[in-house]
Amino acid sequence: MDMPQIADPGAVNKWKKPETVTGLLILGAVVAIGLYSWDKILPFLIRVTQNTLYFGVLLALLAFMVFLFTDKKIRAGVFFLVQMGLRALAGAVVMINPISVMKIYIDDLKKKNDEMSQKIDALATQKEKLDAQIKDNNEEIKEKMDEAKTAKQKGYSDDAISVYVEEAADKEEFNKKLIPLQANVTKALSYMEKVHESAGYLIKKMENKVKTKETEYNIIKASSNAMRSAMSIFKGDPDKKYIFELSVDQIQEEMASRLGEMKRAMEYSTDFINSVDIERGASNSRGLKMLEDYINTGTLQTEGPDADQIANTVSLTPDNNTSFKSLIN
Repeated sequence: MDMPQIADPGAVNKWKKPETVTGLLILGAVVAIGLYSWDKILPFLIRVTQNTLYFGVLLALLAFMVFLFTDKKIRAGVFFLVQMGLRALAGAVVMINPISVMKIYIDDLKKKNDEMSQKIDALATQKEKLDAQIKDNNEEIKEKMDEAKTAKQKGYSDDAISVYVEEAADKEEFNKKLIPLQANVTKALSYMEKVHESAGYLIKKMENKVKTKETEYNIIKASSNAMRSAMSIFKGDPDKKYIFELSVDQIQEEMASRLGEMKRAMEYSTDFINSVDIERGASNSRGLKMLEDYINTGTLQTEGPDADQIANTVSLTPDNNTSFKSLIN
């Protein structure tokens, strides 16, 4: 027989403990405050979520940029792309006015050559100072040696003589350092003067070349414009030529219409003129016949015979009864 299970007294009474009740009260208060402030908490949560998404997107872009800048192939591609863009831009600038580009380049060379001339003048000034310094040192060495010689001849002590000798030795040591520098400055000055002279010659030659090219370019450009104008006369502007052809077609159509009307009018007038000519011919024939009769008889047919002529030609005798009846009938 199974023994009845006895409930754990701690499990039954744990909800009755003070800390459990306090925790439930605190949890309920938090939930109530959250529900009451939900309309304020929700925008905050939305902002946090949006900022988190933005931050993630920015991190992804930053990682992509780091990858682009660290990958050698990408950097090489970007480099060549930039170079192609710069060359295309330079080509577009050159196409606008190549002669002006050449002149600007020559002006830049002139400016650099002038800067070189200024540096040559400055270096020549330093060389003059260096030459003067060496010359002064040599003069001082000679002077100190003469003084030492005089002191020795007069029997001065070695200490007194050594003062002049040491000063001469210091100047000589100084000259030993200046003389190589003088040689280097002289070589550099000579080289820079030759470069300046050669640059001036090349710039002058380039100027003459640009002038020649400019003359050729202007002549060819003018000739090309003239030929283009001539070709435009033969080819014509497509839009204007289209309008011209429409005008020609319109004129042709109108001329054909008017010619048709004239042809119909001429056909109609021909029949009319022929009928008029026929009538005139008939009238003319009748008129000529009337003229001939008038000349022969002296009377017109429209006047008719007079009473005497009728009396003479018509008789009322019984023998002439038949004739009379014929007249009546």
